[in-house]
Amino acid sequence: MYFPEKNQAWTAGAIIAGGAFLNLFIGVRLVLEHELLAKNIIAFIVFSLISGFAAFMLVRFQYRRAFPIYLLGLIIGFIEMYRHFSRDMSGWGDLAGVMSLLTWSIIGLGAGILVQLIGHLIRKKE
Repeated sequence: MYFPEKNQAWTAGAIIAGGAFLNLFIGVRLVLEHELLAKNIIAFIVFSLISGFAAFMLVRFQYRRAFPIYLLGLIIGFIEMYRHFSRDMSGWGDLAGVMSLLTWSIIGLGAGILVQLIGHLIRKKE
């Protein structure tokens, strides 16, 4: 499996941040067909920067187990967000979609760090 080198951490973080922003923008603007306000754009930027920073840190510190699990959590989160956006939930689809994205992102990051920690403890024990 490909893992970015330590000196590519900025690139990985920027790609994840850009992808997160683009997915949020497309989801809200095109799928939900909502008009975007400045506060929406700011919220997208903040989430994207946090996602990119997490990816940057995982690559920078060479967490080879945590990074793919975090990416999987983000991917599942965006799939769930789009799934909630596409269903008619009487106006609750947008909130449920964003909450799913946040939940899966946190689960992916937490699970990745936990797997990385367990691997470190096993290696240290041997």
